[in-house]
Amino acid sequence: YGSPWTRQFYTWAFMKDEKELKDVWATIPNDTDILITHGPPKSILDINDEGQRCGSKSLRDKVWEVKPLIHAFGHIHEAYGVMNSTHTKFLNLSVCNRKYQPVNKPVVVDINDVGEIEPEEKDINDLSPETRAIVEEGLEQARRGEFVKGPDMEDCAELIAEMDKKENTE
Repeated sequence: YGSPWTRQFYTWAFMKDEKELKDVWATIPNDTDILITHGPPKSILDINDEGQRCGSKSLRDKVWEVKPLIHAFGHIHEAYGVMNSTHTKFLNLSVCNRKYQPVNKPVVVDINDVGEIEPEEKDINDLSPETRAIVEEGLEQARRGEFVKGPDMEDCAELIAEMDKKENTE
């Protein structure tokens, strides 16, 4: 199951506040094995460079309920990595850093016949020719600055702090 929605951040597309997100996450089927969302759940690979947790609490609550095998997301570029819990392997797969430079390696997740999950970072040379061509084109587009860029996270620290304050008072 996948969803593009994430916590409000400026006026970008697919943004909602926590109250609205709770309704979005309620549509995640309880039998979901692989969950892909744009943003992270609260407290899981969601810390920005200012030390703020930027994930969604209502998403975290739903993930704890559903217990997917894998939850893959991005959005908080500086929190790239893998975290394991008892039931779920969490992957922040942000390829670019917060300056939109493609610095993180792609992650391949293999699920074998007995349901074991082993993500591993791959060198671009280890990818299939088809996948390698797609990744190389994306990296080249980023180098040329062809991706749509949003405001640098440094410009948003005050906005995020205001959102967190509002969230804590609701």
